[in-house]
Formats: sequence, C-alpha cells, structure tokens
Amino acid sequence: MSVDYTGPLAETLIVVDDDNEARRIALIFELLNHLTDPPVAGARFNAQIYTAHPSHWVVCIRFFGVTLPGGNGWGAWFFPKRDFRTAESVTDAVRTLAGGSRGGL
Repeated sequence: MSVDYTGPLAETLIVVDDDNEARRIALIFELLNHLTDPPVAGARFNAQIYTAHPSHWVVCIRFFGVTLPGGNGWGAWFFPKRDFRTAESVTDAVRTLAGGSRGGL
C-alpha cells in the first residue's frame, strides 16, 4: 500500500531513499521536472523544497556523479516544521546531509 504524503505526518524527520518512491514523491509535489539535470556543471546534487505541506518541508533530491556504488539516484526528506522553522534552516541541513555545497537548492 502506498503512503499518503500529502497530509499531516508524524513530527519527525522522514527519509525516503528508495529511488522509485522518491521519484513518486517528487511527482506528487510537482518537483520532478526541476530535478532532471544537474543545476550547474560539476554539481553532485539538485534539490527542490516544497513549502506548502501542512506539517513538513518536503525536499526532493537527485544525486549525480557520485563515485561510490549506489551513490547516485533519488531521495526525499521530510523535515518537520516544528523543528525547522524556516526554509533557510532546511537548506542548511540539506547541504550538510548531501555532503557540502556542490549542488543546487
């Protein structure tokens, strides 16, 4: 059964690392088309934030050019708005989790 990510969710960080499920989430929140290519030459990731979710900041991310096996692909992170008050705080967290600033957000 598929999870409904559109309504309020548990007030915790939710990480989706299954490529197919993460792509489905990007499609649900209309972010998929923004993640098709690296944002700049040499970028390791491209991420987009959906801000209108009732309980979480929804971040969909696509990794590129990672040399580790299984390092490329799709992910989705749901940051609880209770703990992350601003989009800027989410941006900082994503850059840390994604391994630095060599990406687009």
